[in-house]
Amino acid sequence: MFEKQIEQLEGKRMNIETQIMALEAQAANKQIFNVMKQGKTALKASIGENDVDEVAEVMDDITEGIAQVDEISAAMSQPIGSDILDDDELEAELAAMDEELMNEELNSEPVIHRATPVTQKPKEPVLDLPDVPVKPAAEETQAEREERELAELQALMG
Repeated sequence: MFEKQIEQLEGKRMNIETQIMALEAQAANKQIFNVMKQGKTALKASIGENDVDEVAEVMDDITEGIAQVDEISAAMSQPIGSDILDDDELEAELAAMDEELMNEELNSEPVIHRATPVTQKPKEPVLDLPDVPVKPAAEETQAEREERELAELQALMG
C-alpha cells in the first residue's frame, strides 16, 4: 500500500514540477515578447527618422559623384597637346598607310644590285649535307592552303 501512495506522490510531484517549468517558460516568453515589442518600437522610431526616398536619393548622388570622378580622372590621364584618336580612326589610318606603301612598291622601279667582280675566288667550305630528294614537292591541299591563308591573315591582324 505504501508503494501505491509513493507512486501517487511521485506522480503529483511530477505534475507540479511540470507546471512550475511551464510557468517559468511562460514567464520567460512574456519577458522576451516585451523586449521584442520594445525593439520593434525602437526600430520603427529609428526608421521613421530616415525616409526611404531620401536614402535612395543620397545613394544616387553618391553614384553620380563617383562617375564624375572617374570621368575627370580619365580626362586628366589623356596626353596633352596631341590629337586623341579612337581605335577605328587608328585602324583606318593604318590601312591607308599600308595601301600607300603597296602603291609605292608597285609603281617604283626595281633596284638591281650589281656585284663587283672578285679578283680571287674564295675557297668554299666543304659541307657534309644529306642528299636532296629528287621527287617534286606535293601540292598543297585545299585545306592546307586555307589554313596557311588564315594564319597569314591572323598574323597581319596582330
